[in-house]
Amino acid sequence: MAANLEYTVLPTGGAVQLKLYSTADTMTLNRATSGSTGLSTWTAIYNGPAPEPATIFNGVPTDPYVLVIDTGDYLPGPLIPTDQYVYQLTDSDNTTFTTGAISVSGSLILNRMDLTEMFAKLLWGGLQSLPLPSNYKTPQVYHAMPLTGQPPLPLVTINLDLFQQSGNEIPIGQNIPNYNTLGSWSVDALAKWRFIIAVLTTSAAEREFYRDAVIGLFHGFMYSPLTALNMNISHSFQATNGQTTGDGSRMNPGFYWSEIALDLTGKYSLTIDNSPGMVNAIDLYVDGTQTGSTDSVVIVSGSVG
Repeated sequence: MAANLEYTVLPTGGAVQLKLYSTADTMTLNRATSGSTGLSTWTAIYNGPAPEPATIFNGVPTDPYVLVIDTGDYLPGPLIPTDQYVYQLTDSDNTTFTTGAISVSGSLILNRMDLTEMFAKLLWGGLQSLPLPSNYKTPQVYHAMPLTGQPPLPLVTINLDLFQQSGNEIPIGQNIPNYNTLGSWSVDALAKWRFIIAVLTTSAAEREFYRDAVIGLFHGFMYSPLTALNMNISHSFQATNGQTTGDGSRMNPGFYWSEIALDLTGKYSLTIDNSPGMVNAIDLYVDGTQTGSTDSVVIVSGSVG
């Protein structure tokens, strides 16, 4: 069997998967960059034995090959998406196979839901709509504690402290790639989110009021948007409370705090779209005469006779 190879550009871009075939003893895989001035110097990225001879396994012929994942071997980084690469496989029987120019660019779009941002806005909106006791103020909601200055109290911060796949509910077939013919794939799992909500106030009574408000709003979210999104399989909460006072400077007169852990288990869905571009139709011209349908790609042929 003469040297031959099959390649697949990984949908993430910047890498190529190559299957090397040969019945010789050894083989060498080289890579070069293709440009307007021709090919660059060849770089050997594999030099070793050819695959084992084909055998029969359970009555089915095997298709042995050597697998190479080129992520930019002998380069300072990954394969450059704007460059094109050519691979050449040569074996010890002096047979050679050379690919055409290969583009390694990926065009990925993440289709995802930012649950933290949605949850923060739901929480902020709920607190703004909440009737308050006399002399209470509506707290500002932050994604994280401000790094400079002293924001006015009361305030509420929200942070996604933990995000993990639910260990007891891993679906059957998760290790089977979920790709489609358009180059998209999806990640579907049951996951656990743990949000840490910190409430900072100037009194213990105000702290407990906003702690209970956060817990109540959290449960309110469960029965409308998150249930509709299949993200309310289970939920729970716990809270710790404390007081921080005078360190001789900025902590005077101090504040009261409650740190609330809100746990949510639900469906996690992530879709990655790879958009390499599709050819809708081909224009075929023979001796200047159009013979095919119209669209973006043109094939020019010589005389037919």
